[in-house]
Parts: sequence; C-alpha cells; structure tokens
Amino acid sequence: MSEIELQLFPKFDRRPSPEFIDGWRKHIAATGSPETYIDISTTKPPRDGPVILLSEDIHVPTALRLGGDRVPCPLCSPKSPKFENGRLAYFPQESAVRCIGITCARKFFGSDYTEADRLFRIEAECAAYVAKWPAVQAKMRSVEPIVQRLLAAGTKMEQMRLIIDAQAPGFAKFLFNDLNARDMLIVTSRTPGARSYEVKGLSFFSSGFDPRPTLEKIIAASRDVRKPLPNWSPEDNHADSTKEIMRRGRAALGAIESIPVMAELLGGAISFFERMNLRKLEQWMETGSSPFASLSFKVSGQSVQAIATSFEGRHEWSVMVPENLGSQIPTSDEIVSLNLSEIQK
Repeated sequence: MSEIELQLFPKFDRRPSPEFIDGWRKHIAATGSPETYIDISTTKPPRDGPVILLSEDIHVPTALRLGGDRVPCPLCSPKSPKFENGRLAYFPQESAVRCIGITCARKFFGSDYTEADRLFRIEAECAAYVAKWPAVQAKMRSVEPIVQRLLAAGTKMEQMRLIIDAQAPGFAKFLFNDLNARDMLIVTSRTPGARSYEVKGLSFFSSGFDPRPTLEKIIAASRDVRKPLPNWSPEDNHADSTKEIMRRGRAALGAIESIPVMAELLGGAISFFERMNLRKLEQWMETGSSPFASLSFKVSGQSVQAIATSFEGRHEWSVMVPENLGSQIPTSDEIVSLNLSEIQK
C-alpha cells in the first residue's frame, strides 16, 4: 500500500449504525480485510482527537489475506502489516471510522483509550440489557411462583434458626465449626473400617444463613422487570437512562442467577432435619468421637427437639418443622426446567 492509497472518508456525522458494524464484522469473516470495508478510513488520525470504540476485540483471520499478511494499522503502520487483533473506532473530529490495532491504540491514545474502552463496555452492557429485556420479562413471569415458594420456605427456615439461636445461644456456631473442620464427615460406628457419614444441612447453622433478604431482592427485581426500560441509545453514556438500565439490568440478571443458588441453599439446609441425619449425629456421639457428652433429638409430628451437652455447656432447643416445608423448595429438576441459562448467555 502506497501513501496515495491511504484514504479518508469523512462521511459519518454520527457514529455508524449497528447494521454498518455488523456488516463490517461479516466482511472480516469473509475476507480477513477489515480496512477494505466500505467507507473505512486508512489515514492516521490526530493523536489528540476523541476516539469512540464501536466493537469488541476482533481477531482477524489473516489466512484469508493475500500472503497471510497482518492488517496495516492507521495509528502506527498504515502502509505495512501490523496487527491481527483490532477494533472498529469512530473519530468524530474527522467524521471518520477506522480499524485500529489494539496494542497500538493503547500506546497511541493512552488514558483516552482506557476511557473509551470503559464507555464501550457500558454501552455494550446496556445494549445487551435492552435486547434481552422482553425475554427477561417473560422468564420472570414464569419463575415468580417458584420464587414465592422459595421466599415462604426461606422465611420459615430463618425463623427456625432465630428460635434455635434464642433458645440455645452458641449451639449453631459450635456445631458448625466442629463439623466444618471435619469436612462434614463423622464416624457413626465403632466397627473397624466403617465408612464415614457426611452430615446433611450444615449450612442451616452457618453464621451467614439469612436467605430472606436475598429472596426479597429477587421478588423486588421480578416486579421491577414488569416495567419497560427507558429509551436509550449508545450516545447516552452519561444520561440517567444509562444509569437506570445498568441498575435494573444488573438487578434482574442477578436475581435470575440467584434463584438456583437459593434453591440449592434451602434444599440443603432443610435436609438437616431428616430423621436419618439426626440419628447419625446421635450415633456419632455414641462412638465417643464427637465433642458431645450427650446429644439427642426427639421428633414428634412437626416438632424437633434437641438436647446437647459438651464442654461448651448444655444446649436445648425445640422448633416446629412444617410437613410441607421441604416440598415448598423447588427440586433441582424444577430449576433445570426453568431453563434460566438461556437468559444468562
């Protein structure tokens, strides 16, 4: 490429449309020549002019180019091969669009490139939320009954934990720390070679077991999703609409991501109260390998009572575990059937 072949096309009073950018991507995939797409300038831009990034990092298939050469970079090497990874950029001072090498751009523009990249990421995130919003609205409508079930179960289980903490201060911390140090594995028989048992539901006694606030945030996000997002365009980087879309979009997708996490947390925690699990803990005490001098559980209908004695002292508590509590928590199959991953992609 000779000097006379370098061309400036000052045809963009505004940044190019998404259709233009998509066409540029397709041109690269077909030819390996980002600089030959219609109206792409190849001259060197002013160093002090503003730059607006229009694409993510693009790896150019240089094998499609004549001789397999790299792409000339208008920033530092407009007449000779230079890069394989570039980005489309808009230069409003010249009304021009160029494909620039990533490494070159960082050096050429310095902090201006860093800021341009930050703004591009905001634009891309907002554009993704706007594009996904109808699907998010539909998905949230379908999962809201599941979330209501989780909230009911989580609220009840949090109340149960508060009762235990009030009746037997320190029990939860003592049991959790001891079993956590053992990786939840306990010996339940004095028989040589007997297999260890993994205690279920220890998360119920963790210091951070407070599912209700997270579930309430999911409910709030599901209600907010019913409202449309404000009108927005990529030029609105600092506008209130951008801030609103970022806030609401992150809350909505965060809520969707939290649903299987909370279902797993509650499903695991409630398993502590299974009769076999409680009996295994009693057998652990009977082997003499536990820190308890005595440990017993009494299950009568919905009532679960515990009496424990250790070097920490005596603990006694009693809670009601509703028969339908476990069934309120969606199963893993129910969560899979929601197909939440299609929104998270």
